[in-house]
Amino acid sequence: MRMKFDIKKTSGYHATKKPQILERPGYRCLCINGAGDPNGEDFSVDIQAMYACAYGLKMGYKKSGIEANDFDDYVVPPLQGYWTINERAQKLGTWTKADLVYRLEIVIPEFVPDAFIQETLAATQTAKADVERIDQVSIGTIAPAKICHILHVGPYDDEQNSFDTMHAFINAHGAVRTSKTHREIYLSDAQRTAPEKLKTILEVTIAEEA
Repeated sequence: MRMKFDIKKTSGYHATKKPQILERPGYRCLCINGAGDPNGEDFSVDIQAMYACAYGLKMGYKKSGIEANDFDDYVVPPLQGYWTINERAQKLGTWTKADLVYRLEIVIPEFVPDAFIQETLAATQTAKADVERIDQVSIGTIAPAKICHILHVGPYDDEQNSFDTMHAFINAHGAVRTSKTHREIYLSDAQRTAPEKLKTILEVTIAEEA
């Protein structure tokens, strides 16, 4: 009997309010690049384009009859955001939300064949050409890395509290951050969840201190 795969049941998504250090595997993903305040219209447009492609790929796989693995269907993985700030803000040493630069990601399960991904993404982009910026969605990769992650519960604007907890944990374990960028994995639907109940995994790459 074949099963439905849910990536949220794997170790990389098992974050808690206590920071954890782990080796996170690499992934393939759908992705789109953007910049600016995530409360703005452009960010919403990018999210819509991403989900149009993600569900096109998921439904295509479900109907494909591919028998190369134990899974005949899968839950679309959570939306992720890989965040930094633009060069101007980096030089100034101060920033606002307008200075944010991001890559939105939705992981593609490893058992979905490469050729199928490419063909289905192209077909979805053609069939849904009326979806703004859908042509900007591409296939990318997330490199495997040693990371520290934590589950943040609450508004996005309060994430610094969880980052502070994570940084203290990293220092206490003789490690250092390897980049000022970070990844957020959105476990909640911000349109349907009260801000104080939002669940977000915060992830940074680390290395042992020399």
